[in-house]
Amino acid sequence: VIGSGAAQEQGKDSGNLSSAIGITELRKLLEKLSNGYEIAFLGVNGMTVPQEASRYLGVPLGCFVRKVEMDSPAMRAGLQQGDIIVSVNGKATYTFTEYTNICMQLEPGSRVEMKVMRKSQDEYKEMTVQMEAQEVK
Repeated sequence: VIGSGAAQEQGKDSGNLSSAIGITELRKLLEKLSNGYEIAFLGVNGMTVPQEASRYLGVPLGCFVRKVEMDSPAMRAGLQQGDIIVSVNGKATYTFTEYTNICMQLEPGSRVEMKVMRKSQDEYKEMTVQMEAQEVK
């Protein structure tokens, strides 16, 4: 197994989208599940901000929030689609893989502090959100 792929929601402007998760990202999850560990859930679906988007469009490097799950810790904390996660518990998240690795170390019930960049008119402003990780049901 190299990874797992899935079709994404299709919208008017999105065309045919798909996503894939590499085995290196899945491995930690599979190890935790097979050893009976609880998995922490924050409710963020995201992607790495490409270097080109940062350079040419002025988007901060980090994890672009594509979707926030309903009634998730992230939604209750005020995270929004379009936010850029730049750190979790003081650890930088320049890629979605880094974000995922940090989240895999969390335990349900642990406090989480995220620094995010949110677009406000023509610039990004830093803000901090706090939440409590919940157990994956």
